[in-house]
Amino acid sequence: LELTRLQHTTAMASGSFRACWLEKVGASVQMEVKDVPFEELASGDDYVRVKVNYSGLNYKDGMAICGIYGVVETLPLITGIDFVGVVDEAKGGFKKGDKVIMTGWEMGQKFHGGHAEYASVKAQWLVPLPENLSEIDAMTIGTAGFTAALCVKAMEDTGFNKSKPILVTGADGGVGSVAVYLLAQKGFQVAACTRFKDTEPRLKKLGATEVIGALSTDSKALDEERWGGAIDVVGGPTIPTIASQMAYGCSIASCGVAGGPAIKITVYPFIIRGVKLYGVDSVFAPTDVRQEVWTDLAKVPTAIWQGMRTEVALVDLHQAASQILAGSIRGRVVVNVNLKTPQLTAVEKEEEDLEALKKKCLELRKSLTAKSKIVSADQAMSTILDGDCVTSAGFVATMPCDALISALRKRYDKTGHPRNLEMVFPIIVGDREGRGTEPITPMVSKAIFGWTDVCPAFTNAVLSGKIEAYNLPMGQISHMIRSSANGVPGHLSKVGLHTFADPRNGGGKRNKQTTKDVVKIQELEGEEYIFYPAPKITVAL
Repeated sequence: LELTRLQHTTAMASGSFRACWLEKVGASVQMEVKDVPFEELASGDDYVRVKVNYSGLNYKDGMAICGIYGVVETLPLITGIDFVGVVDEAKGGFKKGDKVIMTGWEMGQKFHGGHAEYASVKAQWLVPLPENLSEIDAMTIGTAGFTAALCVKAMEDTGFNKSKPILVTGADGGVGSVAVYLLAQKGFQVAACTRFKDTEPRLKKLGATEVIGALSTDSKALDEERWGGAIDVVGGPTIPTIASQMAYGCSIASCGVAGGPAIKITVYPFIIRGVKLYGVDSVFAPTDVRQEVWTDLAKVPTAIWQGMRTEVALVDLHQAASQILAGSIRGRVVVNVNLKTPQLTAVEKEEEDLEALKKKCLELRKSLTAKSKIVSADQAMSTILDGDCVTSAGFVATMPCDALISALRKRYDKTGHPRNLEMVFPIIVGDREGRGTEPITPMVSKAIFGWTDVCPAFTNAVLSGKIEAYNLPMGQISHMIRSSANGVPGHLSKVGLHTFADPRNGGGKRNKQTTKDVVKIQELEGEEYIFYPAPKITVAL
């Protein structure tokens, strides 16, 4: 028996397993599904090796896989912040063959995670899988469902008013949809808040009594008492609005930052109405709390979880991650690590004759402006040509051109055009959830910009070299756009000298695929300046 165990251990140590491997390549963080040697896994008396069967794909995973900086703290790394599987060795109080769940403890951020055929974690972090809960259902629940259950528990423990609806923001997502169901099962009226109108039937089926659109961020210090409690997955500017509308003595359980980490709020809801803002952490939740919550979640009928998930393979991870960041995939994404073939298929595009398309667009431009200055969004976006240089209005979350962007993306999804666009903007417009400039990302081949952080998919395309990218000072880009409007070649400025914008220091190039210089040093009367050329803008949104 000892000899057999030794041979098995030796074979495992010398072999490899498939995993989603993240590492730094040049200036970008890139992902690859590859064979990883077992020596990469943590070992020691405290660690238990698990044969992973399912993992989840969460928003945080999506950011890591798409190369967004600030999510992972060590590289190289196997992604995945949760998994369910079977213990591969008797250790740490577990027997070989025991089914276990793993969430949190900074897995997939500081140490190797669950997007792999095997994982090794500390025994104290594992929770036994309840007998009446299947493995795939456990990962449909995953970190998101576990967090939702913690939020419901926090709200119940700290204060609620059952005579008023409980608000759930981001209700179409993993955390939100599970929270809607759990609250409805406990007899609460549930107001599901989402910006996706097509999710209303599903949210009503989960138990929402009403479905409302995105909350206004222009709130009073104290408003009408609408909510008997709230679970906020969005964060940022939604929290002041929610707090101002909370009923006396009720709680907001806060667990997300999709809308941003910063809030600007008065103390009035807290000192006049006794409102409580309760932060919910699922990463370091104690083991006894974890076991209690998972036991409760196991009581939910399996049919509920079946309707919430999209099942993918390891090879689908990059595509699925991009869809999560763009807000184009709903509910929970479950990774079946035993699947070898892709489960997601690319949308087939109806290709058009390029010359005919160009002629059609140009004719449409002339006819539209000849008849009227007012046209529909679909008409306007049908005039954009492959290779056009586009600039857009807006600033972070202000003045997004949603109707135009939506029409442009609809056209692209149907035809594959326009493509190879050049984008020029001082600040990108977005909300980290897929709105703003984000949907244009696959159409862009070159970009000159000042800042892109609120559009994760766009940022990843820049860092991974899919877009020829130049990061220049915001104010100078504004002047470049003015130069284009004025019909002049460009402008001279001392701003940017001896910084990242100086062509001698890279000229703002953001990846190794970007090789040409956009700006140049020019001397005038013995003084050095940077020459910022005027882009040849053909479209303004």
